[in-house]
Amino acid sequence: MAIRLKVQTTQARLNIQDSGAVRFGAETGIPIYPGLYDGAYEVTPRAHNEVILATKNKMMAEDVTVRKVPYYETSNLFDGKTAYIAEEI
Repeated sequence: MAIRLKVQTTQARLNIQDSGAVRFGAETGIPIYPGLYDGAYEVTPRAHNEVILATKNKMMAEDVTVRKVPYYETSNLFDGKTAYIAEEI
């Protein structure tokens, strides 16, 4: 017996198109997610703070982009260069 499931909302309401009985539970393998992730999809690493995207148990509409680590150089008083890694100047 084939069962076709159609997700109607992000709250995982399902439309079952079959005449057979279906038991929902852990054995069905259908995860129920609390909703769609609505946070940032781009992140830049930081030197002194973690960046956490609250994606646990959420469905995501896009790929996450992790930008390259910021890197800057400036001249210093000793005829050298000072590098800033993962910090803005």
